[in-house]
Amino acid sequence: AAVNAASLCGFTDWRLPSINELRTTYDRTWTTPPVDFPGFSSYAFWSSTSRPDAPTAAYYLTSGGSTGSQVKTLSGAVRCVR
Repeated sequence: AAVNAASLCGFTDWRLPSINELRTTYDRTWTTPPVDFPGFSSYAFWSSTSRPDAPTAAYYLTSGGSTGSQVKTLSGAVRCVR
């Protein structure tokens, strides 16, 4: 909501990607993440995908390409998409 209110890069239609969309940002052939993904090596990124068996939890993608889930009240990094 904050990035849309701020018109980040002139746009107001930003959203969190689903876990499947987020997986497409990770290439398992990388030995290190590319430099054009600043911060990618040190964070897990939230997705918009809730766990079906635990709606208060959402999936995330780690810098190693693994997925997991945590309760949505925890803070974490995001990669917005449009």
